Amino acid sequence: MMSPKQRRSPSDSSSVEDQRIAGAIVKDSGSSREMEATEIDPCRGAWGNQLEFLLSTLGMAVGLGNIWRFPTRAYNNGGCAFLVPYISCAFLFGLPAVYLEFLLGQYHRTTAPIIFRRIAPILQGVGWMAVTVSSLVSIYYIIIIGWSTVYMASIVMGHTGLWNRCGNSWNVNDTCLDSTMQSLCQRFNKTKNETSPAWANLSDPVRSASAYVYFKGECYNKADLLFNATTTATEQYFFNHVVSPSAGFLSFSSLNWKSFAGVNVCWLIVVLILWKGVDYMGKASYVIVTLPYFIIVLLFFRGISLPGAEEGLKFYLGNPDWSKILDPATWGEALKQLCFSLGIGYGGLIGMSSFSRPNNNCFRDSLIVIIGDTVMSIVGGAAVFSTLGFLAQRRGCKVSEVVNDGFSLAFVAFPEALGRMPLPQFWSFLFFLMLFFLGISTEVAYVNVFCSSICDQFVNLRKKKWMVVIGWCLVLYALGIVMVFDVSSHNQNERCNSIQGGFYWFVMFDEYAAGVSSCCAVTAEILIVAYVYGRRTQLADMKEMFGPARNRCTRWFGPHSPYFGFNWMFITPVLGSKGKSLRLGHHEYKLVNPIATGPFSSVFLVEEDGVPYAMKVEAQEGCLRPVLKLDHAVLTKVGNQTGFPSLIDAGRTDHFKYVVMQLVGPDLSMLLEFAPQKQFSKSTIYKIALQTLDRLRVLHNEGWLNRDVKAQNFAVGLGEESSIVYMLDFGLTRKYMEKNGARHLLRPWGPSVGTFPYAPLNSLGFLDQTPADDIEGWLYMIIHLLNGLPWHNSRRSLSLAKVREWKMYCRRSGGKTHLFKDVPDGWADIFDMILKTPHYDRPDYNKIANKIISIALDEKIDLSKPFDWQVNSVLRSLVQLGPLSCDELTNQICATPRATRMVISPI
Repeated sequence: MMSPKQRRSPSDSSSVEDQRIAGAIVKDSGSSREMEATEIDPCRGAWGNQLEFLLSTLGMAVGLGNIWRFPTRAYNNGGCAFLVPYISCAFLFGLPAVYLEFLLGQYHRTTAPIIFRRIAPILQGVGWMAVTVSSLVSIYYIIIIGWSTVYMASIVMGHTGLWNRCGNSWNVNDTCLDSTMQSLCQRFNKTKNETSPAWANLSDPVRSASAYVYFKGECYNKADLLFNATTTATEQYFFNHVVSPSAGFLSFSSLNWKSFAGVNVCWLIVVLILWKGVDYMGKASYVIVTLPYFIIVLLFFRGISLPGAEEGLKFYLGNPDWSKILDPATWGEALKQLCFSLGIGYGGLIGMSSFSRPNNNCFRDSLIVIIGDTVMSIVGGAAVFSTLGFLAQRRGCKVSEVVNDGFSLAFVAFPEALGRMPLPQFWSFLFFLMLFFLGISTEVAYVNVFCSSICDQFVNLRKKKWMVVIGWCLVLYALGIVMVFDVSSHNQNERCNSIQGGFYWFVMFDEYAAGVSSCCAVTAEILIVAYVYGRRTQLADMKEMFGPARNRCTRWFGPHSPYFGFNWMFITPVLGSKGKSLRLGHHEYKLVNPIATGPFSSVFLVEEDGVPYAMKVEAQEGCLRPVLKLDHAVLTKVGNQTGFPSLIDAGRTDHFKYVVMQLVGPDLSMLLEFAPQKQFSKSTIYKIALQTLDRLRVLHNEGWLNRDVKAQNFAVGLGEESSIVYMLDFGLTRKYMEKNGARHLLRPWGPSVGTFPYAPLNSLGFLDQTPADDIEGWLYMIIHLLNGLPWHNSRRSLSLAKVREWKMYCRRSGGKTHLFKDVPDGWADIFDMILKTPHYDRPDYNKIANKIISIALDEKIDLSKPFDWQVNSVLRSLVQLGPLSCDELTNQICATPRATRMVISPI
């Protein structure tokens, strides 16, 4: 059998490169003899035995994604029906891809960048693409491991009994649900004799005697808390204590010392394991890889023995949706989960197999990795859902109400369930120890990808790999340290409406660093091997390593099977390309560009089949105000009426929730900024007043309050719809009427809402709000457009108390002269009409509209004129109407020098 050096190289340049590397290795080793390709390079290192290689690759493949991503992916994609595309992809895509990466590393005895450079120098970037993917993942992945160390430390310090309770320094008591007290309400109102609160929503069909929760010392029906931002104590422990809050994406002022300490411990362990290369990695794998399997088996048997576990398992595997099998999106989700879980396309499998002996049976290892990873996913999912079934029974709710995605499952739902078990300290510590080992074994493999690649690129560094390890870990440490920054805040309301600045970066990396990118990398690798390096050349390499097939069975079903050549050429590339299309439900959107961002959500311009839409997204995790569920609820009711965006789609992924709606133009405040002298004409303001009043009327008739009326929350249509003013952003709305419209629902608790200059007096006084309060805020907005507000003209922002004093003063006759200065007296009459409206009655919208029209007639304002943004050339560009001809413009506009005109691209 010929040695690899005797066979022709893939390219002429590769032979020269091989000679250069071999010469450098010989020089470094101090030996004058020529090293044979089949010998182990002592400078590069090798596995102590093949078991160490197998355990290390299992450690990279089996990670946190098996515990928190696979169960929810299966649940969201048809239950046990998801196993059909997942297992099919595991053997049609996963096994051939893992086998090929093992073959490449084991035969060429080097890392991905050098392998693809030997195939063709121009393709070296494909290898570095895989290295980049693993490096990006390693930056944020260690943050999760650091959180698990924080939890283990808190268990040792006796915090297990605290994270389920309210009343701690990190809790927001106005929104906290105490998990330990929920049992007090399990039998509440079983006799139907208990008196419900005066504000209780008695007509809500979802009310039931079993749906009571303990909140602020009383038992409340869930229907009465439906639109209030209540969070569990475990969620507040994670986001307010472990993660820590701040003001936004670029808000960094201090370190979150708990996470910082946990991350430091993890990086120290990573450096110590990689200090001596694969030798130490192999020895460490005996502990950090095998223990998680024992722990997950213990958690599995503990979970299925808990009360309620049967319901959880039924939810996980007992309700299959077989129609999902025919949905391409399900196969795409299975592929992305498989790539993330197995670690294919990250360069790690190629790198680790390059330290194996040339005659190692890597086909057997590939099968073991695929089976071990799949078993861990299925058993881990069963352990998770059996425990969630137990948690649902203790809460007195459905399993679907406790299912969380991603790290919220591991750090919110699971700790609550473990805290309710007997011996909570023992089971909690085992769980987080398992997360730690799963994470650290994967992190070590990801960091080693770059270190091995750079040492293969510059062979002189092989003797000094420990310096490369320390240097690269310091680089990753410096890049990831931003994720443990926060802004300290002692205000509980600020904690509830904000989130750690570094946490935004963590979510961004978690969402975009892996999954689709690894599918792209592995597909590119396979295409190059199949069509550039050549299928026959690769099969010859396999025969050279393993020798001829021993019998007919191994020839067709073993490592020599011709199936793999066929698969690499056709099946795997086709499946891999499917994994790159991002689908949301039954829709596939193309992300064009961001439109706006804020503390609660962001808006993006997307397209589907060339049609533009607006997609509003918010993070799945965090203590942010949940605005999208309200946007969805309101638009479902009013989205088909004039002046409200049509609802196109809504759903959720592992990391974010989204609502897709009709695309509208800029809001009124933005148009005002570009209007001449930053002022609308009176005819435009009066027409805005009539349309926005009608939008509030429609909203109130559906039983909703807006509670945040301002110019930023009204936008104009685009193009031919520019004459319509739309109401946007329903994140602060709440239901104020029973579904049958019988009576007003009183909810006196909760902080003030709205924007101070336009908020009604009742909101600033922390009182229950009514439709009349919305109209009061609407009037402040219109007066601001007409002549400005007396408390809003100063450049200095006034406090809530000062604004409240002003609004109380303006309700008196002397104060009205300040509020309605230089505007027609009719607006003061409208103000009086609003104030005289009984507290729980709706205002007379028609009377107010007729009064506005009457004022316009008295002031000789022509309401038939077009809006300013339909006439002014600058504003027309903002609403996509295109430029006017000079004949259509006034002489003043046409006489404006060309150099001073502002050109604005349409939004």
